[in-house]
Formats: sequence, structure tokens, C-alpha cells
Amino acid sequence: MLYLQKTVGERVAMTGTALHSGAPATIAFLPAPINTGLVFRVDTPDGRVEVPALIENVPADHGGMRNTKLAAGGAEIQTVEHVLSALAGLGVTNCYIDLDGPEPPEPKAGSTIDYVELLESGGIVNQGLPSYYLQVDTPMSWSDGEVSLQVVPCDSYRITCQIEYADPLIGIQEFSCEIRPDVYKREIAPCRTFALRDDVEKLQSMGLGQGGTLENALIVEDGGLVNDLPLRFPDEFVRHKILDMIGDLALVGMPIQGHVIARRSGHDGNLAFARVLARKERRSTRIYPPRKPQYWDISSIMKVMPHRYPFLLVDRIIEFETGKRVVGIKNVSVNEPFFQGHFPD
Repeated sequence: MLYLQKTVGERVAMTGTALHSGAPATIAFLPAPINTGLVFRVDTPDGRVEVPALIENVPADHGGMRNTKLAAGGAEIQTVEHVLSALAGLGVTNCYIDLDGPEPPEPKAGSTIDYVELLESGGIVNQGLPSYYLQVDTPMSWSDGEVSLQVVPCDSYRITCQIEYADPLIGIQEFSCEIRPDVYKREIAPCRTFALRDDVEKLQSMGLGQGGTLENALIVEDGGLVNDLPLRFPDEFVRHKILDMIGDLALVGMPIQGHVIARRSGHDGNLAFARVLARKERRSTRIYPPRKPQYWDISSIMKVMPHRYPFLLVDRIIEFETGKRVVGIKNVSVNEPFFQGHFPD
């Protein structure tokens, strides 16, 4: 499977209210060069600080949080999972994410569909080069009590998630889907964040969830919704868990080719598993381009190069060692004009 690097076509921005602090917040997505990755840029009293969206920038004391936090260079950013989910769900690999404070605005819809539509309004641009990606060739797993995650080889990126809650409105739910832009926009992005009524009160007593409203979060109590809103899917709750997981696993720093199977996982489990995947990535040869087939044929080459016959000048790539060497084959015949031009006599 060929993963191409993508960025946004132009700057797009949105202003709203931060979910946990309740403060006004503005986010802007800007184009970034190839191999940049996803990078937050946050304004602080000491100036602008760059915080790459990588698992090593999740603080060691993160455990027990109800969101995902990044910290680097003296800056701290809260609640990055929905932003990263939208970018990863659309296949964006390079983007600057500018914030005017320590937390992005929570979309009014309480999901990532607002982010998705904002990003699409600026255009998703194919940058013409393959992306490194993590190919899962052997199963890996992580567990802690009733929480478990594993990943097995697969020809695409897929997530299967199961959750279990005592409240009968949620109960046991399971959903599985391939993670690609069209599926993400249709099946995952509309799904809203949710919480039990008791948990909301605990969060607010801790100074969190101050920007939450009955419009941007589903509040569950005694087998029903406190909100006077219909569910968008019967299993909207587990779908939102997948939405969060996509954002958390984006901290591996590259697309994933494998089937992730999760049971009762939240941010802590997702981030622990992201560390497992990141360690695997560092021990492995980066896949660029795909291992199977062992070469690029003419069709694969034309997906990443703008040239066409007779200026393509290569018919097949048979070896590729990143940053060191590439071996290609070009078939020529004596009657081709460029061949005659090189040897006119």
C-alpha cells in the first residue's frame, strides 16, 4: 500500500471555546514542507514554541487524564487528540498547527466533523512523495487489567474497538472499520465525545470540562441522555472511542499499516500502546516505499512523479535505501529519439 505525504492547501482557522479551560481559543492549520510531520506551534509569554506531535512529547506523569497532553520547550498543550484525529483521519502527514494558547477550541458539534470540513475547505494537497509508515509484520500487544490492545498484520489501517459500561444506554458496544479519509468522514468524524453525569461533576470540580456544553458532549445518566439530542449512530459511543484512538496513535509519527484491536481502552491505554508501536518503529527499517511488491512498477512511479513518457526515464525501481541509494531500470530501444540524440553517429 502506498502512503503519500499530504498537507493542507492553504491556511484555515477556527475560533471557539477550549473544552477543559473554557477559555476562548483559536486554531489555524497551515501547509508544511515534506517530512515536517504534524507540529503544534503555541504562543507563550516567551514567544512561539514548536511541539511536534510525537509520543515522546507526552509527559511521563500523564496517567489518569481524560485528555491527551503534549509538552516541549517549556510549552504545554492540552486536549490534542481531536485535532490529531482529524488530520490523521484525512491522511494529512505534514501540517503546522498554530494555537494562541494551551488548548485548541472544541468544535461546536462535539466531534471532529467541524475540523474535517475546515481542513477540506483549505484543500488536502498530495505532495508527490511517499511517506514513511509503520508496517506491522508481527503481532504486538499491551494490556493492563481489563484493558488490552494488540495489532496484527493487515493490508490497510483498521481499528476494531470494544467498550463496556454499566449504564445500559452504552452497555457493550463494538465497531470495526478501515481508517481512510472517506470512511473516517462518514463513520467516525460525526461521533461526539461523551461522559457519565457523575464523571462530568468530578471533572468540573477539578477545574476541567469548563467549556463542555450539552451541544458538544453527550452526557449519560441512568440509561438515557441528559441532552435533548438524538444519537447519530446507535453505537456512537464506541465510534468516538475509535476517533480518540486515531488521534492518540497518530503520536507514533507516521501512518500505520496494521489492524489494531482494542478492548476497554482510553487515553492511558492508547498512549501506552503508541509507545509500544514507536519502539517497534525505531527498531525496524522504515518502510519507504512498500515492501510488497519488492519493486515499483511504472504505475507506482507515475503516482509520485509528475513526468510521463518519454521524460519519465525510468520503468521500474528495484532497490530503495532511504537517503543512500536507489536502483532503477529504464528499457530503451535504438529507434527512440532520445536514444539517438545521445548517440547521433
